[in-house]
Amino acid sequence: MASKSKQWGKPKRWSANARAMWDEHNARYEFNPAETQILRAACDTLTVIDRLTVLLFDQEDWEVVGSAGQKALDPKLVELRMLRGSLATLLDKLKIPNDDAATVSNERATQARAAAQSRWKVAHGAAS
Repeated sequence: MASKSKQWGKPKRWSANARAMWDEHNARYEFNPAETQILRAACDTLTVIDRLTVLLFDQEDWEVVGSAGQKALDPKLVELRMLRGSLATLLDKLKIPNDDAATVSNERATQARAAAQSRWKVAHGAAS
């Protein structure tokens, strides 16, 4: 039996990244109706992220004039940060294993630890 997510298809309004995510996840996993809704919401969110990113990168300046005439960061930057957090939350709810992310995280931790040890040795006069 085909999963509901494959039957529903992907909306044309989605960005190329969102369509690719939909295809990749549906090729690898079977989703129940609730999970399909989460994946659809994640694809919607990714589409907004992609479009907002294009808008921001098309601008020359990321500062706007606030209500009191002061310079402020473009609110789209805050929205982009919040949307990325929302996307991460949605994808976490799908509980899809991500071995690559764990590997990258471990490599970064190892690099950070080595850098911290090096700084400690320099600060405390220990030989390297």
